[in-house]
Amino acid sequence: MNEPNLVELQHIFRACIHKSEMMLHQIRKDRYHQSHGLISAFYKIQIMICRLLILFRWKKRSTSHHLKIKMDQQHFLQFSMPPFIPFKPLPKFSVAVFEPKILENVATELSVYSFVQSLYSMFFSFHVLSLKISPKHFIIKTKEFIIYANIKSNKKVEIRKIDIRWPECFSQNIKDEMYKKIIGSLIRKNLEFSFTNFERFCEIANLIHNIYLIGQFTFIVNEISKYKQDFSFEILYKNEMEVEILFPEGFRPYNRFRLSLTNNRIIFRSLSTLYIADPETAYAEYSKRTSEDQSPLVLRKFFEFAFIEFCPSNIQEVITKVRDYLVYTRLMIAFGMLQRSMISMPFLNIVIELICHAPSISCSFIIISLSNIPRISLCVDQRSGDILFRNLEPSHYDLSAFAHCFDDDGAEVLRFLQYFIISRIINFHFQVLGPHFGILNISKCFTMQDYRRWCFFMTLSFAPDFQAVFIIRPGSPDYYVMTKDYKLIKSKKLTEYMNINSIRRTITDAVTCNKVLLVSLQLEKELHNIGCKVKRHEGRMTIFMKPLIKVQLKIKADGHWSLAFHRQHYPFSQAGILTITGSKFTCRMALRLINIIDGVTSNRALMRNASTMCGAEFSIEHDLSATLSVGGYHINMSMSPFSDYFTMGACGYFVSNSFSPLILLADFNRSFPLPLNWMFDNIDTFGSFLHSSLPPLIKFKEVMNYEGWTTSYLSATDSFYLVYKERVTLNIQMKPLQCFAVVIPNFGVSSLLQIPLSIFPKFYRLIKLTHHTYKVHLTELVTLRERVSSFCEDFAVLSKGGFRFTKILEPSKAAVMIPYHSNMPFNIVVYLEATNITVSCDDAPIIPKLFTKLGKIFQENRLMFRRGMRLFCHILKCDQIVALSAFRIVRECLKKKWCQEMIWQKFFSYTKVDLESDNFQCTIQTRSYHTFVDVAKQAYQPVITVLHQSNEQKVFTNVESFCEWFKHESPLGSLVF
Repeated sequence: MNEPNLVELQHIFRACIHKSEMMLHQIRKDRYHQSHGLISAFYKIQIMICRLLILFRWKKRSTSHHLKIKMDQQHFLQFSMPPFIPFKPLPKFSVAVFEPKILENVATELSVYSFVQSLYSMFFSFHVLSLKISPKHFIIKTKEFIIYANIKSNKKVEIRKIDIRWPECFSQNIKDEMYKKIIGSLIRKNLEFSFTNFERFCEIANLIHNIYLIGQFTFIVNEISKYKQDFSFEILYKNEMEVEILFPEGFRPYNRFRLSLTNNRIIFRSLSTLYIADPETAYAEYSKRTSEDQSPLVLRKFFEFAFIEFCPSNIQEVITKVRDYLVYTRLMIAFGMLQRSMISMPFLNIVIELICHAPSISCSFIIISLSNIPRISLCVDQRSGDILFRNLEPSHYDLSAFAHCFDDDGAEVLRFLQYFIISRIINFHFQVLGPHFGILNISKCFTMQDYRRWCFFMTLSFAPDFQAVFIIRPGSPDYYVMTKDYKLIKSKKLTEYMNINSIRRTITDAVTCNKVLLVSLQLEKELHNIGCKVKRHEGRMTIFMKPLIKVQLKIKADGHWSLAFHRQHYPFSQAGILTITGSKFTCRMALRLINIIDGVTSNRALMRNASTMCGAEFSIEHDLSATLSVGGYHINMSMSPFSDYFTMGACGYFVSNSFSPLILLADFNRSFPLPLNWMFDNIDTFGSFLHSSLPPLIKFKEVMNYEGWTTSYLSATDSFYLVYKERVTLNIQMKPLQCFAVVIPNFGVSSLLQIPLSIFPKFYRLIKLTHHTYKVHLTELVTLRERVSSFCEDFAVLSKGGFRFTKILEPSKAAVMIPYHSNMPFNIVVYLEATNITVSCDDAPIIPKLFTKLGKIFQENRLMFRRGMRLFCHILKCDQIVALSAFRIVRECLKKKWCQEMIWQKFFSYTKVDLESDNFQCTIQTRSYHTFVDVAKQAYQPVITVLHQSNEQKVFTNVESFCEWFKHESPLGSLVF
């Protein structure tokens, strides 16, 4: 039977070749998935070649003699096979050309070997890595699991162990869940079967393989769920082998994707067709500037991706690509709708572009250009899928109302283009008229009863209380002027004849004709708010202001305007007319005109009142500028900058572009400025201010323009502040009869100023004052300055010397001060009076006497007295023995014999007090005498060391012996150094 088998194998070989040719030829006919089909065909051809190889081996080993020799010589057979290319298994494929035949006598004699051969063939689809067999057991190892089985003597096989080869990245929860499924399924199976029952063994292997795929599917779903927050999608579970991934509703109806386990493959597929293209191919036809009606032909197709790895590492890359395709699809649909809507547009200068400057298609955006200028861009929000608008030029037009009109609604997209074009034309023509036509606010467009009529409500910068209304409808667009509450303003020049075909030409004419109306309306409202009467006519207004002024305003459409003041009325009282003109509108034209009118009347009133002041030098430069001299100080009252441009018949002034309001300048020519805080609240009192208030204020500033003093802005009506060295503050208010009210604060160091100011009389009222208030005449300002500065300097010396304020003694008006620290060796209290300092010390009577003596000697030299105070404050901190000795030495120097000859400046400068070592050193020096004295402490006794001018050194162990020696010393003699 060997010869006929050779012929049958040849037929099988030819059938395999024919089948392979048919599969490769079929790939060329498919338009989609050609790479996937080619790999599948190669895989199937590989299977057929392997099966052909198995038949060839069976033919070589089909004799019973040959098989017996092999069984006798080999007790253990091991078959191994290298792994194939790691592709997922395909559906079972069978070749129906030839059915192999096996000899019955061979199968009965060698059932174990035949079982292994059949087992090896069946496990081919599981990527068998190795197969080990012996007379009593065999082991099959695949990529997914390992099966350990025993071979019994009754020709039956029993599976004793199954190991699942889970990937290392699998979590323990997934492993436990899959083990439960495997155990539950195997309990219902019989794990013992005969050699001939190959289907039972394959059924168990398929069961393990399917559960393994479910575990891989669960792992992939868990990995995808980690990116829910980053990509804004939700996961909807259908069953254990299928889930749906839902992206935001903004991408609807393309936001649904399905992840399923089908035919041993995990497939990620879109439920709707998407635009799928790389940036190189996507923008080749769209990036050029075009306005043609037809869109480039780009077909949509389903997105499909197969996970071929057990633990895929490209999940984030796949989700990112899906999101990019969604953004690109959303933008492509909007782009196509915009191009289709351009067919019905009457304007030919609009261009739509699809642009991407980044390698990712999610960065795409649409540019809409008008008149070859990019006006607006459209992009897609990657998290929500909404269409976002961004103006590419300064504009207040709000297009967000059309954010949801690109959901397959062509009518809404057409309305968006019409609104955009008309709004840009309106904005362009307003800007051509000048900067005063800046648009403050434009409301969102809305439809009226007829959906074909749109309203644009625009609030302009020079008329913020009124609004210009454009009603756009086919054939007859209208232009109106309304108030904020939609009341129509009637005017003879109101334009109502615009046509949609001439909108470019008529918008400028309509606005130009009505800008005079808008300015007049705004000015009329502002004047009514300040109590003026107005008569408004076409192009002119007559304004009546208090008390008797009359002003006429004329405005032209080209921007020129003029204000005419009749000079025969108050405050001019002259003949003729004063005219102020301008050639441009401003963004706040109404307010500027009101400021000019108020400035002219205020300036003329000030000049009129100042001219009646006696003793003042008054010079007039022109009608709007004058200079007043009071007490050597010059005050300039002017409105600037103006320039004369005609003087025949009437005085006229031209308003320059850099106009500034009324200015009152204090141009003083002395050594200090006068900070004047006088506002134009009451012009009628300006003359009395110059006559009664300004001279005392000037005198106050002259007196207080002293070292250490600072004055805030002076005022004749309001209070101002007087500050000394940033330590104390006085509140000053000017009173009649050249008096000032000086108010003392109730807290802080400034509250102590009531002590030096107690010599001044107090203000008394029926209602008790809450603060100490003193009345100071103009002639007493020097006394005020000296008493406050002297008291503050004394207080500063005591504060730095270690004393703190506790209370004020009311009868004697003195500040009680005690030491900061309780470790001072003396129980001393200092009383700071207005002009003197007294000391009380019970445990050292020499200290009060010494302070009293010091105050009498330096009564005329307050600076030297404070230097002595600083020295004594340092001595008080020393040890009691050293301090008392030092005070006795100073007391001897203050006696009449030495006091007149002592050089006290050098005594205070060269005296040193060392608190760490409790040491006192001083130099007693006259014009002809010099002695150095050092006082220290040793064994609770003072040690006084004297270095005489003859370099003779003497040491005294008590103060009495030093004083006895010092009495016999004479200040006469030569000075030796």
